[in-house]
Amino acid sequence: MSKVSKVILTLLVGCTIFLANGGVAQASEFPSVDYMKKMGFGWNLGNTFDGFDLNQNLYEESWGNPQVTDELIHSIKEQGFTSIRLPFSVIDRQDESNNIDSEFLNRYTAVVKKAEENGLYVMINLHHDSWEWLQYWDGNLNSKEYQRYLALWQQLADHFKDFSSFISFESINEPLFNEGDAHKKLQAINKAFYQIVRNSGGNNSSRMLILPTLITQTDQNELDLTANEIASYQDENILATVHYYSEWVFSNNMGITNFDEPLYDDSSASARTSVDDLYQKLNQTFLTKGIGVVIGEYGLLGYDRGDDVNELGELVKYVAYMSEKARETGISLMLWDNGQHFDRHTYQWKVPYLGQAIQQSMQASSSYSPIHDKSFITKETTSLFIPIKWQNNSLEAIQFKEAAASDLSITKTLTNEVDYQVVTEGIVLSSTFLQDLQFNDFGYKGQLLLQFNQGASWIQELYLAANFEFLPATGIVGESFVIPIQSNGQLIRRAKLVNDIGEVVSTNSWWKYLTFRDEFYPNYEEQSLTLPEKMTHLLIEGTYFLTIETFAGTQIEYKIVVDDNQKISGASLVELPENPTEPNDSSDSDSSSDSTDTSTTTDSKQADDESVTTESSNSSDESDTTESSSSSNQSDTTSSSSSSNESSTKGASVKDKTNNKQKKLPQTGSKQGTVFLITIGVFISLSAFIGLIIRQTK
Repeated sequence: MSKVSKVILTLLVGCTIFLANGGVAQASEFPSVDYMKKMGFGWNLGNTFDGFDLNQNLYEESWGNPQVTDELIHSIKEQGFTSIRLPFSVIDRQDESNNIDSEFLNRYTAVVKKAEENGLYVMINLHHDSWEWLQYWDGNLNSKEYQRYLALWQQLADHFKDFSSFISFESINEPLFNEGDAHKKLQAINKAFYQIVRNSGGNNSSRMLILPTLITQTDQNELDLTANEIASYQDENILATVHYYSEWVFSNNMGITNFDEPLYDDSSASARTSVDDLYQKLNQTFLTKGIGVVIGEYGLLGYDRGDDVNELGELVKYVAYMSEKARETGISLMLWDNGQHFDRHTYQWKVPYLGQAIQQSMQASSSYSPIHDKSFITKETTSLFIPIKWQNNSLEAIQFKEAAASDLSITKTLTNEVDYQVVTEGIVLSSTFLQDLQFNDFGYKGQLLLQFNQGASWIQELYLAANFEFLPATGIVGESFVIPIQSNGQLIRRAKLVNDIGEVVSTNSWWKYLTFRDEFYPNYEEQSLTLPEKMTHLLIEGTYFLTIETFAGTQIEYKIVVDDNQKISGASLVELPENPTEPNDSSDSDSSSDSTDTSTTTDSKQADDESVTTESSNSSDESDTTESSSSSNQSDTTSSSSSSNESSTKGASVKDKTNNKQKKLPQTGSKQGTVFLITIGVFISLSAFIGLIIRQTK
């Protein structure tokens, strides 16, 4: 074979491999992509060395976290993480000549070494300096902010130059600038960083460097600018980084509580499909160009206000899906943890269920329920359907932890065909099991723990509920307005407040719902709902209507009147139904978006007729394949929940069990099918081209 033929054959094989991998470049060809994949799943040591205390010299304890121990770093490695990001802020730890406090730097270095010893890839990251002082840089190269930045990286580059390639440098965290051309300033900062590190000797000539987008945003324009900036260096050892905290109204719990419900009235996009969009953009903008990318932080913003702001089950879905997409693409994904997730005293997850989801999702896709993790029954419920997205997993056991147990340690293992039945789209709890929950007080009765052959377990809470009631209340404008309630086992999902002409009353007037634990908050122990001072300050003389929607689907309107003396009075307007309103019975457009969120009573005879074995029901689920999960999970969104509603109501139909054991064929529109056809086309075309070249060279 001639030399020309060999070259073309090599090209043919390379193109075929490239297309067979979904258009993602192979790691061996691109060092930064290879490095990205080695970093894998990571963890942030947040609010530690990035904390600062203005000359109190508490170092990593400045913001309340304990000193970092060797055991902590080892424990992080044991959780399955392969990389660690170590945010570092100088702020008050420099003298007038910009020299970093040597004791502080040495302490930080000890933790870097310990992480390296544990086989963790380490991101050294200049952190809160971005907003504390660098944002005020005016763009002049002689200004003190720019000179301070140069001095910092000159010291850090020299200090760590002989460390191994496990150590990477990130130029600055979430860069922003107070005025002027922010992109021009960021590029100048990054260029100075690049030149300092590359010219500092040791291993820094080839060390992996990480450049952020402006404020680490994921807008396409920002991604493109950073990709072009990195390409301009013609250096294969540079990665990009972004941060992702999901979509604002979901992440901040502004009434959008389900991972799969539409975010806005005029769009079908959900928090889940937004994750799809994120990874697609990162892949197309960076990976296909041979540039590695790191999601240096991810989480949900509600944690800033409290551990219970975001629904736990939805957080689990979010973590699992972020991890699933990271596994598919190889993009490094790093959990932000400022002390809220992993306990730095006990070295255990503060919420074991979430910790298990984080760990298990690194390895496999997790099964889950597309509704919220709360199901409600009444004293008349005879059976309860809970939908499940199997994700190619099989159900191994269901355990029940009774709420009456003082420590939730009493566990009952449920018996298939007695306590529950498996159907194609989920499970049905029987009257045999439910009857023990239908006595005594309304409220939380316990939790089901669904265990699968792989991935994380799923927890579904069970509540005995009746009518939710508002009671009369009085108050004064400018003070917290406390409304007595009788929740009777129901929980408030979201709330909105409007005036008598329908205008939204909120500190976020652009949005229809109130922000949970900011603009309203329930207290079920005290049986009250509070509108805080910031909300009553917005009230003037007139009439207002507070509407709440519960997770059981009930909606109740409460009339609030403010008189000319700034006195507030309130009373319920709606006569409640005898039983909690089933979500699928509600015609209100605001509740229909979450109409699958109550697992409703189903006909037990129909469940008997259409029940199938665990194995067959799991294998037949059309949305099980990991590759197609992004599209199939769109059927979970509450915008398309009408189909889910049909499977939730009495007499609900389930998939034809005669199809349960049919092997699924690749769909023409699937990613695999498209790549296969393109690959064959390229192979045939290039084969013909090779033949032509060979004939011409003879």
